[in-house]
Amino acid sequence: MNPFLKSITRRFRKGGFSLPEVTIAVGITALGIVAILGLLPQGYDMAMKTSQLTAESRIVQQITGEFNTGDWSEMDRAGGAGNRWFDDQGLETNSRSDLGLSYVVRVEVPSPDVQLPGSTASGGMEKNLRRIIIKVAASTNPDYPFTDSRRFSTITAFVAKTN
Repeated sequence: MNPFLKSITRRFRKGGFSLPEVTIAVGITALGIVAILGLLPQGYDMAMKTSQLTAESRIVQQITGEFNTGDWSEMDRAGGAGNRWFDDQGLETNSRSDLGLSYVVRVEVPSPDVQLPGSTASGGMEKNLRRIIIKVAASTNPDYPFTDSRRFSTITAFVAKTN
């Protein structure tokens, strides 16, 4: 055999990986990729829940802020009846259209029913403290019925009259 070909053959045999080494490396890489892909759905679910909680918090803060600064006599007359609509960021939209609608909210204002321990207010009910019930549904239906309590969040907030 030609001495030149011998040197080339030896060089190639010494520098490569064997089939078992390559197979093990590919297997380890595939296992790592599958593990990372398995975490993606959990991360997506967590991101969706977090964004929904953030939007609901903004909605509740906005509504309680309105009741804090609003006229309580109007609150008693209106009773919070009707649905309100919010986008995916928790900002109120004035439109009933499906474009940008992500949350439907119903606010209920029961008659004054808050009684503090040791209260001497008339009838035992506190006149400067009201309870409001905020129901938030992640829905694009502007006429969401709020009948199945498992499909929406209910937040009870207390509002104090400070003026």
